[in-house]
Amino acid sequence: MFGQKKEITIVIKLFGGLDADLGIEDYEPETGLNLQVIDRMRLGKVIRKIGFGKTDTISVFINGNPAGPGEKLSDGDVILCMRPLAGG
Repeated sequence: MFGQKKEITIVIKLFGGLDADLGIEDYEPETGLNLQVIDRMRLGKVIRKIGFGKTDTISVFINGNPAGPGEKLSDGDVILCMRPLAGG
């Protein structure tokens, strides 16, 4: 048991055509993508795992709160990804 890494389930929801940018077919915005990842994995690693590059500009939220790449994920987290918005 010692040394085993626990897997958790997270949900990633993509907005603004990001699913098409990543080439994800049959994406359902209501349910998003269910992923199994290692407990406490950092957000940046998960974002790269689904296909975003380090230089892609996206806004990311965990459970409705703004989040950066160093945030650690927990079971049941919902990650929202969208293009940054600007207005004036």
